[in-house]
Amino acid sequence: MAKDKILDFDELKDLYRNAKSLETPTKAESRQRGYDLERIVEFLLIDLEVKAAYNTAGEQIDGSFFLFGQTFLLEAKWHAKSLPASDIYAFKGKVDGKFHTSSGIFISYSGYSSQAIEALRSGKSINILLFDKTDLDSIIEEEVPFIDVLKFKLREAGDTGLPYVPYSLAKVAKRKVQADEIVMVPSKYGKLVDDDLGGPVSPMFLVLSNLSFSEQQISTIIKDLQLYQSVSFQFKRIRTDQFLVSTISTFSSLLAADADNNFMGVLLLVENNQFDDDDEDYLLEVLHKNAIAVDISVVRIQESNKVQNKIVLSKSNIQGIKKFMRDLLEVDSCFYNKIGARNALRNELNEADWDYEEKSITFIDGEHGMPFSIDSFQNLLSHLSDVANNIATEETPLDILNDAEYDQDFDDLAYEVLSEYKKRLSKLGWGDEI
Repeated sequence: MAKDKILDFDELKDLYRNAKSLETPTKAESRQRGYDLERIVEFLLIDLEVKAAYNTAGEQIDGSFFLFGQTFLLEAKWHAKSLPASDIYAFKGKVDGKFHTSSGIFISYSGYSSQAIEALRSGKSINILLFDKTDLDSIIEEEVPFIDVLKFKLREAGDTGLPYVPYSLAKVAKRKVQADEIVMVPSKYGKLVDDDLGGPVSPMFLVLSNLSFSEQQISTIIKDLQLYQSVSFQFKRIRTDQFLVSTISTFSSLLAADADNNFMGVLLLVENNQFDDDDEDYLLEVLHKNAIAVDISVVRIQESNKVQNKIVLSKSNIQGIKKFMRDLLEVDSCFYNKIGARNALRNELNEADWDYEEKSITFIDGEHGMPFSIDSFQNLLSHLSDVANNIATEETPLDILNDAEYDQDFDDLAYEVLSEYKKRLSKLGWGDEI
């Protein structure tokens, strides 16, 4: 490293800003800017007892430090263009030749070429972390401790296998998760769990898309899925770029860590021509390989479905989303419309003629309009079970009714409602049945 040491953060910021202000530097200025970057890095790592630049076996090492039980070798460059793969290969060769607990940190103000990143990602092992301008800005301009940025990158590399994840992603994710409103989508058929009665919070999904969806469109889509349960979601517009895995991992981790969220999974809505089969396979492989515990469904939307700047989902899109959400919510044929059926039973009992002298209840046949009487508790239970079944059948989606396993017994629901009428039933002499 250079000998002239930076004394404080004010001097550091001045030096960094002056270096950034050189739009078309001369050769001498470019060379000086490279030296200044070494001084900047040395100051940022001052608490880590950095070993100064040294040569070994003909190799130039810009510096090193020991942390978390391993040695980190440093390389810092400030070029006009993105760093090519050859520079990364050369540095990786230096790291590979050291003890197995050695890793590398490459700092390039100008970023990296796509070939350089792909070269690292496709290698046998990843032992280099990449820092760029956005990371330097976070550390210098915003005074984020270098160790915090390093921990984030180590965690992302361990979780996703990606050596190049800007720290800005963590900041944006945290800010969005905290600031963005969680959108509640009431069930079309009423809520099975009443939050006001102390039940669990509604299940929440993270919806990511590179398309111009609106929150209202997402709400409409979810409401039309007939999930039999209220859900909530957070919607993020994203890019399907090299940071997609980290975006999913970071957002999901933040939501799952919040005790106020009943986080279920990620719905990724992407345009088909921007995200093909290979992209999907790679995404799922990396998530699985790195044990990122998140359930995800990728829904690829054909460009032909974009009508007048509105997104139109195909039947297969809808079916895919419905299956994904229902599976996670464990929504199956047992989720009939309890609220509608329960209210129907109450109406049936309230409109009936209770004859306490004759010990009977008279109802009106809904189909023919003719009265009929019931004179035993078991017949009453059977009648109300039939009423509940009819209501539930009318409002249950065909795909559930057609399920071979759809076979409901509504006696329990009828018995539950009858328990509300125990005083009346006692007058009929049937109170002991409840």
